[in-house]
Amino acid sequence: MTLHKILKAIFYLLPLPTNLKTRLHMSVRKARVKGHAISLRVSDFWSRMVVRKVSRAAYSVTQRLRNYPNERKLFYSNHGYPCDLKNPRSFNEKIVWRKIYDRNPLYPRVTDKYLVRDYLREKLGAQKANEILIPLLFYGKDPAAIPFDRLPRQFVVKPSHASGRIIIVRDKREIDQDAIIATCKEWLSDTYGFYRHEWAYQSLKPMIQVEPLLLDDDNNVPREIKFHVFHGKCKRIVVIVGRYNDLKQSNFDENWNFINTEASYPMGPPLPRPANLPEMLHLAEKLAEDFDYVRVDLYDLRGQIFFSELTCYTNSGDINYKPTQYDFDLGANWRIVPGYWKKKDHRVNR
Repeated sequence: MTLHKILKAIFYLLPLPTNLKTRLHMSVRKARVKGHAISLRVSDFWSRMVVRKVSRAAYSVTQRLRNYPNERKLFYSNHGYPCDLKNPRSFNEKIVWRKIYDRNPLYPRVTDKYLVRDYLREKLGAQKANEILIPLLFYGKDPAAIPFDRLPRQFVVKPSHASGRIIIVRDKREIDQDAIIATCKEWLSDTYGFYRHEWAYQSLKPMIQVEPLLLDDDNNVPREIKFHVFHGKCKRIVVIVGRYNDLKQSNFDENWNFINTEASYPMGPPLPRPANLPEMLHLAEKLAEDFDYVRVDLYDLRGQIFFSELTCYTNSGDINYKPTQYDFDLGANWRIVPGYWKKKDHRVNR
């Protein structure tokens, strides 16, 4: 006789009214069913966690042992030439090399969209950093705690631990809050960049943050100006216009000379030199001085500068430059020195 049956027999021997015994018995049965369901969910959760960890470990080991065949195959498909990780020369090759081999402890800190805010305060001082940082309306791990009622009419929602994921709200009266919460939960359920070997993302704590939506006079997201800084000196400037409607990318050198080259996005026209370009260049080079290369993204909104992000793995090494020679010309600005961040003189552009 099982323990359950013994307890059941004792239960029926108790001197209790029949109706009370029935109600108690039904309550015990419901509790057992609910407990069993919870047990199954917990078991399923841990099973999925174990399977995911084992599969990722297997993927990581096999890729390393086979010298990263998936990354190499994708690289050749994107660029039309093989990826040389032993002697990287092109810009894209060096991005892939960084993903696989470079473990600068600053990368996770500046990749995290929340932690990078304190990095700006350290580099620029609190007053200047706060001038260019977009205000933070919410930051937390529970998207159900987002204070929708207190948010402005327009805002953006994004994960602090990932890239390319964003919800743009132009009128909160028209949103489905449950759908936003569900999307956020999906973002929080996993780390980012594992299968592309983007190491800096792997240790980031999944969180959600909400910021005001910046819009220009045409009610569009303001143009984003991206400064490619090598060893403390900007060598390429990319201007993104119309990101969420008709995206165009215009390319310039550090002196605002137009570069007639295509990248992964449609090429835009030459644009007037921004009046605040010297200030933006100064900010970009200041924020990049601790790196051999980093991309500093700033918004230019009616002459006011706002910080967007620091990017360590530009397009994950997938930018398809045309002509291809430009990929190598840009890469020539980047002197790869393993462990450079341990050296005192790495900021000198030699």
